[in-house]
Amino acid sequence: MVEKKPIVTDTKTPLTENVEKRFIDTMPCTYILSVLAATNAELITYPLDLTKTRLQIQGELAKAQEVKAKYRGMLATAFGIVKEEGPLKLWYGMSSIIYRHTIYSGVRVCTYDYLRTTFGHDNLPVWKSALFGVLSGCLAQWLANPADLVKVQMQMEGKRRLMGEPPRVLSPHHAFVDIYRRGGIVGLWQGSVPSVQRAALINLGKAKLVNIELLCFLHKLGIIYKGSLDCLKQTVSAEGYMGLYKGFVPHWMRLGPWALTFWVSFEQLRSILGGAAF
Repeated sequence: MVEKKPIVTDTKTPLTENVEKRFIDTMPCTYILSVLAATNAELITYPLDLTKTRLQIQGELAKAQEVKAKYRGMLATAFGIVKEEGPLKLWYGMSSIIYRHTIYSGVRVCTYDYLRTTFGHDNLPVWKSALFGVLSGCLAQWLANPADLVKVQMQMEGKRRLMGEPPRVLSPHHAFVDIYRRGGIVGLWQGSVPSVQRAALINLGKAKLVNIELLCFLHKLGIIYKGSLDCLKQTVSAEGYMGLYKGFVPHWMRLGPWALTFWVSFEQLRSILGGAAF
């Protein structure tokens, strides 16, 4: 007679049981930390961004008033703002760029993380990382284009008031409503093509300036650009080839500190919450 062995029931937890995901590893947390890190980076580098915009727009202001542009270089522009408008004006319009990063940085980092997790692996090849970066940057910049328009309007308000002109917008919300009232939904994405090109190619020269010049239609200076090529042609005709690179120095000087501050802040926030390196 063969002795039957008792059936032993395995009481161990199945390997397929779902492990609860920590908040630090969720997309909402990544989104929030991205916006906070971007805000910290902007607090440090925003004066350079304002100086860059003033440099790029000064040719249009001078042309509209038929006078010679007052500021010619980065330092002269920055010191001019401090002397005539006050040091705090170097951060004028800061709230608008925070709104921009609420869309841009949050979407960019979360989209990249999603693509990396879904279609990549631990040892992501360089070409894949670059592709994911381009795709996430393009999407984020396209969605954030209305906020870019608002940012430029707010950055120029201090200059307009100093010149004795009545204020055009009183707040980022007012600027957004004003842009929508003038151009509708389509107007909110005016200049989005060169803006997305810049985000994809990380072009520090012409693509950056063409984007800003195209936004000048908001100021009703009597010059309406039909597109990027028309803007390029008119800029070269009026200000010369080097006019395409106005604002390059402060923009270039801003990129390194901004990226360093952003990623250090982002990683530190993740570390505080108990997360691993991104």
